[in-house]
Amino acid sequence: MNSMKDLFGEAFKPIPLKDIEKEKKKFEPIPEGIYKALIIDTIFKPTRRGDGTILAITFKIIENGEYHGRKIFDNLNIKNPSAVAQNIAKEKLSYLCNAIGMPELDDIALLIDKKLEIGLTIEPAKDGWEAKNKVISYESSAIDPVRTLPEPSIEDDDLPF
Repeated sequence: MNSMKDLFGEAFKPIPLKDIEKEKKKFEPIPEGIYKALIIDTIFKPTRRGDGTILAITFKIIENGEYHGRKIFDNLNIKNPSAVAQNIAKEKLSYLCNAIGMPELDDIALLIDKKLEIGLTIEPAKDGWEAKNKVISYESSAIDPVRTLPEPSIEDDDLPF
């Protein structure tokens, strides 16, 4: 089925753009604090200058309340000509991996669906950009705590030889 008429009983009539602009909801930054979140997307992107790589991580707030479902974005300069920027990204990624109990990360897709708590602050508006949230910390979550599995105990009687 490719017909809008079949789906809705009539052809689709676009809403006038001036009406859409009035309806757009402006998202104010979430207040500073710690929030339970879920990683819902990860992707590698080139830096604006094209001389490095950013790990873009999308979080969704999962705790009940006014901000449930809001998305938060964090960009880590994991490959950058600036050693300082690259080291900051490696440190943040290390905190993230520790918070979700991941001792090694080979594929960024493995980060998806992990729960944790993220600390947010508000970065003020500047250079024509509106104020936005900035992720300042990653912590293991009480709703999905990092679990350390006990070492298996193997007795001589359990060995097959």
